[in-house]
Amino acid sequence: MSEDVKLKINVIRVNSYDKDISFLEYENLSEEAFPKLFTSIRAGNDFPYPRKTDYSCSNNPPILHRKELLLPPDHPDIPKFAALTKQLEDAGLFKDSRKIGYKKQWEERLRNAGYKVVDHKLVKLDGSEIAPPETTEKTSNVERHRTALTRYALSKPMQLLAKHDFLEGKHTIFDYGCGKGSDVDILRQNNLTANGWDPHFCPDNAKHTADIVNLGFVINVIEDKTERMEAVLGAYQLCTQFLCAAVMLGEQSSERGRLFRDGVLTSRNTFQRYYSQEEFREYLRQVLDEDPVAVGPGVFFVFKDKDAEQAFLERRYRNRATANRLISQLPKVPKAPKAERAARLTKADKERAFYEQHAALLDALWLRWLELGRPPQDDEFPDLAASKELFGTTQRALKFLQRFHGDELLKLAFDSRRDDLTVYFAMRRFDQQRIYRHLPESLKRDVKAFFQNYPHAQTDGERLLFSAGNPALLRQMCQQAAAQGYGYLDEEGAFTFHTAQVVALPPILRVYIGCATFVFGDVTSADLLKIHAESGKLSLMKYDDFEESPLPRLLERIKISLVNQRFEYYKYGDTYTPPYLYRKARFLTPDFPHYAEQLAFDQVLATHPEFALDGYGMPPEQFDATLQRLRLAIVGFELQPAQHTPR
Repeated sequence: MSEDVKLKINVIRVNSYDKDISFLEYENLSEEAFPKLFTSIRAGNDFPYPRKTDYSCSNNPPILHRKELLLPPDHPDIPKFAALTKQLEDAGLFKDSRKIGYKKQWEERLRNAGYKVVDHKLVKLDGSEIAPPETTEKTSNVERHRTALTRYALSKPMQLLAKHDFLEGKHTIFDYGCGKGSDVDILRQNNLTANGWDPHFCPDNAKHTADIVNLGFVINVIEDKTERMEAVLGAYQLCTQFLCAAVMLGEQSSERGRLFRDGVLTSRNTFQRYYSQEEFREYLRQVLDEDPVAVGPGVFFVFKDKDAEQAFLERRYRNRATANRLISQLPKVPKAPKAERAARLTKADKERAFYEQHAALLDALWLRWLELGRPPQDDEFPDLAASKELFGTTQRALKFLQRFHGDELLKLAFDSRRDDLTVYFAMRRFDQQRIYRHLPESLKRDVKAFFQNYPHAQTDGERLLFSAGNPALLRQMCQQAAAQGYGYLDEEGAFTFHTAQVVALPPILRVYIGCATFVFGDVTSADLLKIHAESGKLSLMKYDDFEESPLPRLLERIKISLVNQRFEYYKYGDTYTPPYLYRKARFLTPDFPHYAEQLAFDQVLATHPEFALDGYGMPPEQFDATLQRLRLAIVGFELQPAQHTPR
């Protein structure tokens, strides 16, 4: 590197993940509050030559925040720079930080919030100083208990526990900060072992250890940072398998108030600390020194039992649809021949009679084999003792079933299960921070049966993961899935489909969606998903009464970027008018409820040229006006003449 370049460089950035290094020149690094990037020189394994980018003539160059983090501990300017950072944090100006990395966006955010920066101090636009945030003396006035709700259905974190089969009766539950105890009451009414504690509503209840401890919407209402951390640690200490932690995300709430510490005081004198998804993930990671698993917006599982964690992650990528389809193909066993023909019974006749006599046991064992995709071991048999009593050994039982049913379904089950496991190992390669010392016994058996050994499983998973980053291959898989009837491929190449079809898609698309799951959580909480193969994004759409309405209206849209591991949240209603979803049947498969009625409705609607349905279709107000003008009404899934003449 030349001497003139060395003299200009004032920041060096090392990227250990991509294995590259950047040499950066910022303008007036010491004098400017947010120095502009002039020049970047990047070198690494992916660059045959150093790549230089010149921002000196740019109207919107990248800028630098939090300068104090780059300085040695004894630098004299650290207090001044850190004080500005603290002011910006208290004012909430660093929230959603992915949007403030460039000069214009940052200046716009400052201006819209009514601030400017003068000599490394945040002041109001008129130049007046900002009153400091409220001090700790007033924290006793915060009425935390007023955030507790009386619920008549399970809370969101509890619903996610149910969705992932943790409320089926095998696990004990403890609700840490249970409020009025609605979740605990509902669980007990369903014969689950559940207890709860709350510092206001039931402070005398004992704090029980449990398989699963729920910390739902608790820490975001605690204004004291130390108490907040103690709540997380206290809840985690009580769990034997995992902690379910949930907070309200900033983009999910319209409630605002005056600044107080690192959150806001609401008009009801309650405190709210709003997080972003990544911010909450990092908070749990720092406090518990464990890597959380995202299961929904603002909801994470933090596993203490690593075998349970691996079992959960493996189950998450399992294609239950194929197993259920294979199970539904279980052939009917013909009835045994009549007694008078017993003398002429063939070997096949005798086996059918034997199967009919022991059908319950044999069906259960066959279904288990199809579910595993490999021969079950002794401890995986539905009824080991009865099987051994009937056949002598488990191997004889399996050979009888294979001879009786044939190999075709076993081959389909094997291929489907191998795809599931390859997706799982691809996601393990993607999530490199999650390292396990050993595999659970069931997973060891899977590795041996489907891959021969662990290195082969890792190699296949890695190959699949890298394939999911190939736009051309993604486009091809989207076209294939659309051709197979799993969803709709638009003119721009985006593929939209119902979330029920995720596990039926080609493995490459399942890995692509799995990467979004790592960022966001359970994507199947939405109704429709859209894969943007070109831009590396995934959109989730949730509608009002999607299943029962021929024209459901959009309630929420979430766009996840797999490139920068972030997502954007859009709520429809006040700010955005909820649009109709036109031609819904194209996103569905024939087994979806009301598919035939929906298809007929879409076809009838398309016969009226007055309805503009191309692209996203006409605005709802225009559609409703056209419907009225044509004297038509939607009744169920039918378009009928209106009963009343419009005025």
